[in-house]
Order: sequence, then C-alpha cells, then structure tokens
Amino acid sequence: MDPTPQPKPKTTRDDFETIGTLGHGAFGLVEHVRKKDSNKEYAIKTVEKIHLKKEGKTEQAMREKDMLTKSRLHPGVVKLHYTFHDKDYLYFVMEYCPNGDLNQCIERYAQSFPYELARFYAAELVNILEFMRTKNIIHRDIKPQNILISSDHHIRLTDFGSAKIYDDDARGRSNTFVGTADYVSPEMLDEGPVSYAADLWAFACIVFQMFAGRPPFAAENQFLTFERIRSGVVQFPSHMTPQAIDLIGRILQIQPESRLGYNDINELKSHEFFNGIDIDNVYSLSCPTIQEVITPPIVHSTNVIKSGIVKKKGVWIFRKRLLVITEEPRIAYYEPNGQFKRGELNLSSEVRSEVHGRKKFVIFTPEKQYLFEDEEPEVWVDTINRLIQRFYG
Repeated sequence: MDPTPQPKPKTTRDDFETIGTLGHGAFGLVEHVRKKDSNKEYAIKTVEKIHLKKEGKTEQAMREKDMLTKSRLHPGVVKLHYTFHDKDYLYFVMEYCPNGDLNQCIERYAQSFPYELARFYAAELVNILEFMRTKNIIHRDIKPQNILISSDHHIRLTDFGSAKIYDDDARGRSNTFVGTADYVSPEMLDEGPVSYAADLWAFACIVFQMFAGRPPFAAENQFLTFERIRSGVVQFPSHMTPQAIDLIGRILQIQPESRLGYNDINELKSHEFFNGIDIDNVYSLSCPTIQEVITPPIVHSTNVIKSGIVKKKGVWIFRKRLLVITEEPRIAYYEPNGQFKRGELNLSSEVRSEVHGRKKFVIFTPEKQYLFEDEEPEVWVDTINRLIQRFYG
C-alpha cells in the first residue's frame, strides 16, 4: 500500500451545477449553483479574463479577492469559500444568500419599512463599517443591491470590486469616480480625496431609503441627482422619526470631516437612533420577527430559481409585481407582498424571452406577450430561457 498522500483534486466549474442566474456584472455573471459532491448551494461569480485585461481591471479583481479574504472572519461580509480559474475565467465561490438583497426588501415594503427592522439593519451596517475601518478598507460602492440577506435574515455586504485600502499613500490622492449615482458622496463625485466618510454617506442614504422608499437625492436623471448631491439639501418625509432625521442629517454633510462618525465611529454607535441595540454584538441577536414580509411563503420555497420585485405592464400602466420562477417549472406573478397571485404563464417549447430596451424584457407565449421592467432584464431573460430549454428544449 502506497502511504504517499494523494494531491487534492483541483476544483473546476464542472464540480458545480447551475440552478439559476442571480445577476450580471461588468465582467461576468453571478449564478446560483450546487456543488455536486456535497449538495451545498453557493453563489459563483464568473469573471472573463479577456475583459479584465482589455479594461485593465485584472488588479481590481485580485483586490476584490484580497478584500474578501481580509474580511472572512466578519459575519457581515459575504463569505468567499474558495477561488479557482481556467484558461478563460476566474471563479469566486461565495456564500449563497437565499433571501435576496436589501433593495428588494425596501421595494417590497415601499414606504412602510418596519422601524425596528430598519434600526437593526442600520446597526449591522455600522458594525460592518467599524470592522472595515480596523482593516483600513473603504468599500466605495455600498448600496442596497450590494447588501444581501442571509438565510437567517442578517445582512451581508458584498461586491468589493471598487474597494481600496486607505493608508498613508491613499490619503490626499484624487480618485476616479466609482460607485452608484444615488449613493455617491460629493467628494467622490468631484473625484477628490476619498476616506471612510464616503461609506458613511452611502450608509445614511440607505437608512433614508428604508424609511422613504427612495434614495434622498433621487431625481429624473443622473445629472439632476448629481446636482442634488452637491447641494446637500434633503427633504425628509413627514413620517420619519426625529431620531432618524437627526442621524441622517448629521451624516449627509458636504464636508467629509463634518459627518457623524468621521473622527470616531463610537459617536455614530452612541446616537439615540440606536438606543437599546448592542451594536458590538448585533450579529449574535435575532433579526426582528417579521420574516413573512421579507420572504413571502411562495419565495421561501426551496424550488425557487429566481424571484424579485419587477414592474409589469398592464393595459395602460406598469404595476409592481413579485415575479417568481420555480423548478416545477412555473412562472407566476403576485402582489408585492407575495400573498395574492395575479397570474401565471402557460409554459411550453414556444415560450421565450428577450431584452427590450435598457430596462425592459418581454416573455412571449403563444397566447400573449408579457412586458416587464427591471434594472437587470438580461438576468430574467437568461433564467427564463434556460428554464424553457431545460424542460422543453
């Protein structure tokens, strides 16, 4: 018997089977997968090497890996389980969060986001920000779409592709604009020096959005959004509490040094908005028990391939609907709270889906056409066409 230990087989993409598509990025896509030997579910981010090289972003991809590795011990950062590559792609195998993202949660609640849940998620974000500060990490693209909701309903920050290390070399250096328009800070917008204060600004925008149903500087177009950000003027909804208004107002300051938590994050942690919440140990606490709205029964099914709030075209106008694709196979749409079904598509080999413009997609059936609107129409199209090919192809 040969006692020599055998080398561990290298992980490859063939070790995983695809369940559905979760999202598209600039250089690849994110898929929901199952590892064949363990039956465990993951999210796998596939990045095309040729696009990285063409755009000069290879270092950025490696930086994301390093940032996730640095943060692997914090419960509020999505777990990077392992990475591997082949001739054409890099693969990041990460924790799968089955309950969607914070943006979907906000849309589901509209302007009635539960106060205690908002405080709880805000406290978890502060916990994450404090941890990142100890690692000298600035995320630079904190937004609801990059905040995932785990199986136990705690939040996980993801997508560190724009993150950077804040050290002596970075201080005072101008920065190219990165991030997302609704959450970008004034100094990032004008490509000035960026510090931890940029993430504080995005944090305050998210707290505002949980209560208002929209970001604080949202406008008809990106130019007007930028103008509102530069003005720093915020119109608070009448139903927002004085504690929330004070917290947000003290962070959304044009000068980074004036933002609450800039010099000492304990100033932010001790704000009255968080009274009664142990921020240091928030990840050991249970999430407020309102899961029936975060994850409607139909969405919580293990058979769900993809679900999310979209806008569906009716006779005259678009209305918000919860679109759900399951493995039966089945495609149905519901009221946003998931409790009442509005319709279901008859599936066959003749069903197909196509992107229609920048934000719309169409599902064609022999009986009729269904027009939907979403920020990532190509994800829905890919998932639907895969489903049809799998069962009827």
